[in-house]
This record gives sequence, structure tokens and C-alpha cells, in this order.
Amino acid sequence: MELKSQLQATKDELLALTERLPEQKIFSPQDCQEVLRRGHKASGMYKIKPKYSPEEFWAWCDLTTSGGGWTHVLNRFDGSVDFLRNWTDYKMGFGDLSGEFWLGLEYLYHLTGSKQNELLFELVDWDMTKINAGYNKFIIGNEGEGYELKSVGKFPYGTDDSMSQHVNMKFSTPDKDQSPGKCALAFKASWWHKNCFDSQLTGVYADRGLGKNNQNIYWNSFHAPPYSLKQIRMMIRPVD
Repeated sequence: MELKSQLQATKDELLALTERLPEQKIFSPQDCQEVLRRGHKASGMYKIKPKYSPEEFWAWCDLTTSGGGWTHVLNRFDGSVDFLRNWTDYKMGFGDLSGEFWLGLEYLYHLTGSKQNELLFELVDWDMTKINAGYNKFIIGNEGEGYELKSVGKFPYGTDDSMSQHVNMKFSTPDKDQSPGKCALAFKASWWHKNCFDSQLTGVYADRGLGKNNQNIYWNSFHAPPYSLKQIRMMIRPVD
């Protein structure tokens, strides 16, 4: 009986000690690359929290393309979401993460502010011809800096570069046009505009590529306006 009592006392002490230990917190992954490294294999929606972000948020993680680990920033393929939006919408994001959407400049700033990221564009025309454009150092500023495109780095792969020209440009929306030529206001599309005709991936979705008034979706070195692209994916991933 004495041994049984001692064992029970030890058990009670261990239980009391366990109750006093701090609860183990499981932290959200910082980005989609960390989602992949935690063993997830299926692309889809995951909650992430970049290092300096004040809160976690949902993102679409592509865990298969070119090794996986990509956070989608922009996805367009059928015109189901209206991209003619104001500054607040582009700041906080809009659309459906399982469909067409814009992630949000504020989230994009936190993602690029904590790690060096590479940037990938996948562009498809109406003949289903596809090109990729990749950059190795994508950084944007905070809202006080107008979400300025600070860098895209080098253009290490792909055939058509229409993004490097936008470096040092602030993001513009029709209701807050910070571009030299007032391009967002003139062409009803939000982007890091410079001379209006390098790239514009948030323009009006035009069926069969029949754009008009240069308000369409274009990547100038692939298809210049008024041609409008069919599909676009813009995504980022930390550089190892």
C-alpha cells in the first residue's frame, strides 16, 4: 500500500507540474514555402503570417509549380472578378482565393519585407501560347511609400521582360493615381505605372483578346495593347 501511495503521489505531482507548464503555441508558417516544408503537398488555401505582419491571413499556396512554395499575388483567367477597384481594395485585396483575385498590397509588403523573394509571371494568350517571366529580387515599399516597386532584381529566365521598366514607380489606382502620366486614371487600371504601355495586368478582361482604348490586360513584350491576355498568374517565393 505504501508503494501504491508513493506512485499515486508522484503521478499527482507530475500532473500538477504539467498543468503549470506554458501552453505550446503552434506558429503559422511565414509563407507558402514554409507550408511546403512542413509537409503539405496539395496546393490550396493556407493561413500564413510573415515575420513582421501584425496578423495572419489566408493565401493561395502553389505547392507544385517549379518546385512549389509560391504565394499567389494575382490570378486571372475568366473575367469573373471586376478589377476596376479603388485604393483600399488594392491595399487589402479582393476576389476569391480559389478563383480570380488580388492578394493585397499590404500583405505583399509584409511578404517581401521579411525575406528576399523571387517573382514569377505566367502569361497565356488566346491561342494558349504560354510564356514565363521571372525575376530574382522583388521588393515593394509600405503604404507611406506608395507601395513603391523598389526592385525586381535581375531577369534570369523567360523571354519577355515588361516589368523592369516599372521599378521606382509607386502603385496607382484610378482614385489615387501616383504615376507620371496619370495612367491608372486614363486607362482605368491599377499598376506600378510608368509610361502606361509596358505592362498592365489588372486591366479590363476582354473576350478573345479584343481589347479597346488600352484598358485591357497586356504584357507589352508579349502582346502589346489593344490585345488582351487570357490568363495571368503572378506569384512570389522566398529565395533560399
